[in-house]
Amino acid sequence: MSEKKRSVGNVAARTFYYLFISKLISLVLTSAAFVVVARLLGPSNYGTYTFAIAYYSFIGAGGTLGVGSYFSKNLSKLKQEDDLKSIPRVLANGYSFIFPLLAALALIGFVLSGFVSSHFASTGVAPIYLELASAILFFSLIEGATDSALIGLGKGELAAVTIITIDIIQFALSIFLVLKGYGVIGAIIGLLAGNVAGFILAMYYISKEAFFRFGLPERLPKKKEIVEMLRFSMPLGGNNIIMAGISNLVVLMLGLFVYQPKYILGNYGIALKGVALMAAFYGTVISTVLPAFSATDPSRIGDGEGREDKINKIFLYSLIVTLPVIIYIGVFSKSAIYLFLTDNYALAPTYLSIIAFGTALGMPALYLGGFMAALHKTKQLFKCYLYSGIIQIVLLFFLIPRFNAIGAILSVFVIGNLVYSALILRKAVEVSKFRFNYNKIARFVGSGVFVTLILIAVNLAVLHLGNHYIISLVAGLIALALVYPQSLVLFKVINKEDTALIHRVSEDIPTLGFLITLLNRYINLFLR
Repeated sequence: MSEKKRSVGNVAARTFYYLFISKLISLVLTSAAFVVVARLLGPSNYGTYTFAIAYYSFIGAGGTLGVGSYFSKNLSKLKQEDDLKSIPRVLANGYSFIFPLLAALALIGFVLSGFVSSHFASTGVAPIYLELASAILFFSLIEGATDSALIGLGKGELAAVTIITIDIIQFALSIFLVLKGYGVIGAIIGLLAGNVAGFILAMYYISKEAFFRFGLPERLPKKKEIVEMLRFSMPLGGNNIIMAGISNLVVLMLGLFVYQPKYILGNYGIALKGVALMAAFYGTVISTVLPAFSATDPSRIGDGEGREDKINKIFLYSLIVTLPVIIYIGVFSKSAIYLFLTDNYALAPTYLSIIAFGTALGMPALYLGGFMAALHKTKQLFKCYLYSGIIQIVLLFFLIPRFNAIGAILSVFVIGNLVYSALILRKAVEVSKFRFNYNKIARFVGSGVFVTLILIAVNLAVLHLGNHYIISLVAGLIALALVYPQSLVLFKVINKEDTALIHRVSEDIPTLGFLITLLNRYINLFLR
């Protein structure tokens, strides 16, 4: 392997390390804040809070229209090609587009706040809640795009510091204000303050690493450059509009069609936190694990011999990493929610379990989507999102009035994921001209079902003896750690060649590489 290829792989692996650590710290802080705030607010007030967050998320569903991905892709390329003087130009192209766009969206949210508050009065949302939420839209999305730019420049540690800073401020201020009796508005102010601080810090870092080092662009971006950027980013932005738009449309529709929407929204909002937990994990895998494997392994993806086998391996490894987390959340949702949030949120465990099941169904499609984006097949990817999105919207209007939140979950997370998976699987095979190893995928599915059944048995056995939620969660973790690796061997999902490759890729990752090595050694105990 050439030094340049190895260097690229090391950067990708170390980026994963920094992001993994930041995500871990972020998970602890946001989870703690979430538990305290949700307990103090109760289901009804938490429903109002959920509606306010969904309001700005719906308006900003397109995010930065893919500019963050544009930053990450092009800045990384410029670094590899040692074309450092072009870095400010790429940043100027992106920022000149997203700053006015997001400012306009935040202004729209501010102007419409009174109208929405009056028409959704049953949710308890006040205009000031929506006005503050609209400000979050601007600061959070600019900060997110800038984090992508820092990662593209190989400065994952700076993005990690920014993320952790946001979470510390949100953790401390949200809890403080809610404890002081400010309720929903206190929780929203805590979110806003964290995002403002993150925005300032991220802009300082990108200025220091790009504009201070390489200077400002000599001219304003040309129309041609903006159009070229949007050709790449717009299909990705379109995907975000469909996914995030539908996800937050659900909350708005529940507020409109459901009797006692505050209580239903409070429980649904708790379930969405479980979705965010799963998304944080598999999102990190999509953005860092896949590139780490493809960049460091000698047989890396290309057009040569072994390409098909390599793609199948990366696809399978990604599923292996993420599925146990989703299974655990789905099976032990009641124990976790009742332990940390009390049984006031009685509907949330059912919601979260169904969502976890639907997310598991959609996991292959998520990784295939990342694969197609890497092949620059963004238009084909957008079509899959679009067709699936149309079906989901039709189902929402039909199922929500009849089944409330359950209808929404079935529409988006179960039926929607199945439709999207079928569409993208067909499209991925069509555009890449290779065959998936369906035999090994089927064995992996069998392994997942086997583990799920064992965990369900463990959970039922413990809860049958009483409401021993802590024992249930601990027993589930032990059972998962013992059974899951053995199931991969038992169903012949993984072999010594696989564990050797995983070890080779992870050996340069500090701390995390050590943990992966331990896991490899454990699996190897059962391999012949």
